[in-house]
Amino acid sequence: MTAKVIAFLNQKGGCGKTTCSINVAAMLASQGHRVELINLDPQGTAIDWAETRGEHASPEDINFRVSSMGVNVQKELGAAKMANDYIIIDGSPTASKLTIAAIKASDLVIIPLKPTQADIWSTDSTVQYIHEIHDMRDQQKPLCYFLPTMVLTGSKISRTIASDLETGYGLPTMNRHTSQRIAYQDTFEKGGTIMNLDEHDKARHEIKMLSKEIEEICAEIK
Repeated sequence: MTAKVIAFLNQKGGCGKTTCSINVAAMLASQGHRVELINLDPQGTAIDWAETRGEHASPEDINFRVSSMGVNVQKELGAAKMANDYIIIDGSPTASKLTIAAIKASDLVIIPLKPTQADIWSTDSTVQYIHEIHDMRDQQKPLCYFLPTMVLTGSKISRTIASDLETGYGLPTMNRHTSQRIAYQDTFEKGGTIMNLDEHDKARHEIKMLSKEIEEICAEIK
């Protein structure tokens, strides 16, 4: 059985794309899955993070490989797909050939975005690429979901926004989301992940629930 490939994509910076990629990879690895994180971002944020992990990282944080690939990612993933259960792609922050390559290589595309109208509009190019690939393949492959991120603690995600996303873009929204918590930034800057946090920490719980939903979606992908 080959790995399921999950890409976190959004051409807008500051949406939590790399944060989600790293922490979901760490959570899945902590549960005994074989995981590899692929940096497809020319800025190399995930690679920079990987170079700092170690001194402050937990065993779970270093239990997955981090590597870089480019526009030939679909071909380059061959060996990695055989060696892993999950491959997480941290995509490019710009709508480009790298974005298209990531979509084509993936089983599941997740579009992180802050639940504001401006951030919703910023996803237009990514969504357009996805629909074009769906049309070309004549099937909904890869599956694609929006993921609300950096939701203000104590606030509720507007059901209207989720409805508008599905109505306006033809793509569903995940049931889980992440909140705006300082813990994400603190652990990242130390080269760690939410696995460094207490088991009952709210940020860690958010990623645990998000990872569980991702696993459930992937289990339905043939």
